[in-house]
Amino acid sequence: MKPRIEKHGEFAAVGTKGQHRLTEGVIPTIAGQWDAFMRRAAEIPGRGPATLGICWGIEAASGEPFDYLTGALVEEMPPELPSGMTAVTLEPRLYAVFTHRGPVARLDATYASIQAWLESNGTYRRADAPDFEYYDHRYASAEPESSEFDIYIPVTEPACYGGPAVSPAP
Repeated sequence: MKPRIEKHGEFAAVGTKGQHRLTEGVIPTIAGQWDAFMRRAAEIPGRGPATLGICWGIEAASGEPFDYLTGALVEEMPPELPSGMTAVTLEPRLYAVFTHRGPVARLDATYASIQAWLESNGTYRRADAPDFEYYDHRYASAEPESSEFDIYIPVTEPACYGGPAVSPAP
């Protein structure tokens, strides 16, 4: 699996945050967080059509807790957040963008391919920043075989360690 490399500007999201654990390649509690968020997504003022799953610390060893925000992109931060929701702003950064195709149940294979690419690509290294899943019109939970969404993995600028310079994505 080969990613596209893309510079992404600053963006904001509003949603619900939870803590989870990766155990034997699965995270059984995230589906419930998504269900609860989707029941409340309409409460977010100024939300766009895309939703995000933002993850902090998943690169830690299996079994360690990590934070995950189920959220919606917002054009600007609302003056008041819905009860129990959190707002986050992610800084501009370079990402390796991978597209997951098919049911979420096969997500572990996509993440295994991402990890293999990170270990072998020779140019980009994982940056110490949150990664995120980007769900737009291509995501179709009712038709999982044709479903797609993108996974944004933060990577270092190659020039940071003497590699070739990178141009911003169009």
